[in-house]
Amino acid sequence: MALGVPRTARKIAFSVDFNGFSQRLNNINQILVYKNVLINHGSGYNANTGIFTTPEAGTYAFFFSVQVQVNVRLLCVLMLNGKTVSESLAGQILDFNTGSNMVILPLEKGDKVWVQTHSAIRDWTNWSGEVIVEYSGNSFSGFLIF
Repeated sequence: MALGVPRTARKIAFSVDFNGFSQRLNNINQILVYKNVLINHGSGYNANTGIFTTPEAGTYAFFFSVQVQVNVRLLCVLMLNGKTVSESLAGQILDFNTGSNMVILPLEKGDKVWVQTHSAIRDWTNWSGEVIVEYSGNSFSGFLIF
């Protein structure tokens, strides 16, 4: 409630991951399309495109994590309407590794947010030009704060 005026708060929240699914990443700037939808209140997340479209204006929190296999390094970025907002690097020589990040953003209705590979995918040893992301360690979540 602001200045005595009640606000009808809509429940907007989503959480998705790759548990039970996988995606081959073989292009730069490739959107991660999370198919395992845990929650999608407000129907802002599209499991066919991997893009969250803001159902209403407000301040939102977003979290994303990237998990990779041995000998792979992967830099992913959180995008807002085609511009980089934050990034997360995962990589390890000897074991699986996870990188994550969280941001809070003021958004307008219709803004689009997604996670994609960075234009500079690199590795340490035997990069084949392809990375497979899978498991619940690769996730993307967001919710309306106010």
